[in-house]
Amino acid sequence: MNELSTIEKPPIYNQGEDCQHCYNCIRHCPVKAIKAEVNRTDVLSAMCVACGSCIQHCSRKLKFYRNDIEKVKKILSEKKRVFASLAPSFIAEWDDCSKEQLIGALKDLGFFAVSETALGADVVSAEIAKTLAEAAASPSGQKLFISSVCPSVVKYIKLYRTRFAPYITAIPSPLLAHARLLRKLYGDDIGVVFIGSCIAKKLEADQFEEIDAAITFNELRAWLSRKSTAPAFIKNREEQFLPYPAAKGSLYSIEDDGIVAAYKKYADLSNVISIAHSGFDTIKILLRGFDPATLKQPVFFSLLACPGGCVNGPGMSGSSSSGADRSLRLLQYAKNALDKTSEETLSMNINMSYPIYFPPVVKKRHREEEIRAAFEKILKYTKRDEIDCGSCGYDSCRNFVDAMLENHAEKTMCATYMRILSEKQTHGIFQAIPSGLVIVDNNMKIIESNKNFALLFGTEIEDLFESIPGLIGASLEKITKASEYFSTFFRLSNSDPIELDFNENKRILHLTIFAVEKGEIAAGVFDDITMPQIKKNKTIANAKDIIEKNIHVVQQIAFLLGEHAAETESILQSMIQTFNTGEETES
Repeated sequence: MNELSTIEKPPIYNQGEDCQHCYNCIRHCPVKAIKAEVNRTDVLSAMCVACGSCIQHCSRKLKFYRNDIEKVKKILSEKKRVFASLAPSFIAEWDDCSKEQLIGALKDLGFFAVSETALGADVVSAEIAKTLAEAAASPSGQKLFISSVCPSVVKYIKLYRTRFAPYITAIPSPLLAHARLLRKLYGDDIGVVFIGSCIAKKLEADQFEEIDAAITFNELRAWLSRKSTAPAFIKNREEQFLPYPAAKGSLYSIEDDGIVAAYKKYADLSNVISIAHSGFDTIKILLRGFDPATLKQPVFFSLLACPGGCVNGPGMSGSSSSGADRSLRLLQYAKNALDKTSEETLSMNINMSYPIYFPPVVKKRHREEEIRAAFEKILKYTKRDEIDCGSCGYDSCRNFVDAMLENHAEKTMCATYMRILSEKQTHGIFQAIPSGLVIVDNNMKIIESNKNFALLFGTEIEDLFESIPGLIGASLEKITKASEYFSTFFRLSNSDPIELDFNENKRILHLTIFAVEKGEIAAGVFDDITMPQIKKNKTIANAKDIIEKNIHVVQQIAFLLGEHAAETESILQSMIQTFNTGEETES
């Protein structure tokens, strides 16, 4: 096996610190192999199954798979004969050129020859058929068999579904079988480079010395582009796959009739039940609660990580057409292939062992008091508080808390916690402001107000504030005639703040109105300007001091909570401007 310590990067990694905390990577990762930190989310390589979902769903494009083109160039420069092991999904990716043109383009890059990975799949098919036929003939033998075809699925089961690990067939993957076949035919001094749609093949290249490297169709297209080489424009040459074309092994790249249809060509397996599934969501459902001991006859699970199969792998360039078109092209290609590979191939006696090992992920079982303490940190005290909204990226609040206890998640990822925190902090600052504050909608319904607002309009409104904190939902029209000014403000075409003085309850009030959400929500700042000048100046100074002391808190809220807190900051900033304007006028 290759030494993992010599590998510069894992197959999938994070780069950059511009994460916007959408948590799509966590949400779509089938095993939650992501650690969230400030400004970034990092892939936990030991837990990662290299399916590529995080790469496909990262809106900021901060998740990458390792680019191995330079490594391949080095291999080409050091070895005289390097074979490209071309995945069967090439027919779905390269729909704009013939296979002869693609082979020619690869040879122009320096490859000695191109061979179909499906040849290895043919050998694997024959071995699967043999294994299942023996199981069918043995009433007391093993009944469940899980394909070892997909390295992502194999790692998933080895890490997370260890109960099913013994049922993975002890048969090499098609790529490993193909690499061994080529070395048997052409010698151990050759190089073998996989080219396909699969990122997880990089795992195999990292682990098995028979495979020198693995690159995706995306990487190959970029390489060809830099060389100004387009297969579609290469003149057709008499190029062929070496040593010869594959048989039905090319079907491995699609779900349903793929692996199953291929291995059934080698034996009568009418007594074997075959179940094909693709995508981790369906694989999880398939395995959940299943007990192999209940089986009465052999059952074979054909499992692929990518929904629909390898034709939809993350290493496809995206320039291809629909998934249906890709599958149809591959089916048509396989239709013209031989049903079975040659006896000569099957008699080569290649090494069919598959010594792959991944240490299982052992999740710590946390004590109930630890779990409850973690829930309390995110202000969840009862089962009813566990709303399982999924905004953190985890399937449930309980799974999120488990991740917190493993130091893979932070409490700020919880939307309800941040909302409650925002409301508490905003309310505290709101109430500390010495001016009267009110926020209303365009129906004159109060969204929030502080006590100083209620104090301006008499004991009846003060009492109402005590019974309805913030006067939330109350009608502004029934409290103050200033509602007329708010109505006028909502009708204005622009959203510039307005200032005015008016009389109410034998007081002269100064009012500043500004938009929180144009045409929908407005805020008002009320100041009693009938008080003596000295007292007024002292109040203004105190108000400015309070605002300046709290503004950094508001900025933190705005950073953490976005729009809602930003509105609060805009209110406070407006108040400072109001005070400054007042002082300048007096001076």
